[in-house]
Amino acid sequence: MNQRPLLKVDSLPSRHLVVATAGIFVATVLLVMLFQEAPLKQTWIYALCGLTVLVPYGIWITVLLHYDVSPPRPQGLLVSALAWGSLLSFVAAVVFEDVFDAIDALLGLPGLDTMVVAPFWEEFSKGLFIVLLYVCAQRHLRGPWDGLVYGALVGTGFGFAEDIAYLNNSLSDNGFSSLVATYVVREIFTAHAHPLFTAATGLAAGMAARQRLSPGKALWWIFWGFLLAFILHAIFDSATLLAPFTLIFIAPAYGVLFVIALRRLQRREIIHRDSTDVN
Repeated sequence: MNQRPLLKVDSLPSRHLVVATAGIFVATVLLVMLFQEAPLKQTWIYALCGLTVLVPYGIWITVLLHYDVSPPRPQGLLVSALAWGSLLSFVAAVVFEDVFDAIDALLGLPGLDTMVVAPFWEEFSKGLFIVLLYVCAQRHLRGPWDGLVYGALVGTGFGFAEDIAYLNNSLSDNGFSSLVATYVVREIFTAHAHPLFTAATGLAAGMAARQRLSPGKALWWIFWGFLLAFILHAIFDSATLLAPFTLIFIAPAYGVLFVIALRRLQRREIIHRDSTDVN
């Protein structure tokens, strides 16, 4: 029996994908260390945290690709999506949030950063990849699944970088027990969050691409996808600040929502293909 490949890429050698992914991993670890001003002797700690973070994100990407019924995608774009999330989006979000942190402090509204500013700038910086993809490489957005996969990969890259930072903050501030607690919350319960959020932006772009909308009209669709991503993100982050215990319910609910959306989209894609073949 022929098995469907787990990761749908073009015909380029798979070793290129492995090397590129390893390069993103190393670059992300070093970037997080740079922002946290960590000494080089702690590289192994950051790298180890990064390796453990790969496990939950790998599981969720596997779930995503399990329902994927689209043809292979360009290897370079898959790698670019991951790199954009873990490097460019992460840097942009940190810079923007630092600026608005100072503004929030002056206004006496420290909670505003967690509930509004962070979700907005993080989804904005991640969503820029989707916009550029539509404008510059629309031919690679053949439908909703393409947009969703690229969006989820951008979110995966961002979540990977952010989680390395959070884990090492927990370890340096409060020790190993805090590290374990943070890992349980962020990797076991909420690793699907960032892929889910940005998948909404990508899904909207994929739907616009299927209708062959002009970039101007497509931006309106992408805006609504971004708005959904922002709302989901804001609700999630607000819960962590206002009522942390609700994450016990919200995180699994988001995970179920993700899987239900994937299954429904899979069915719709199969129906679309069948109708296209008949016509």
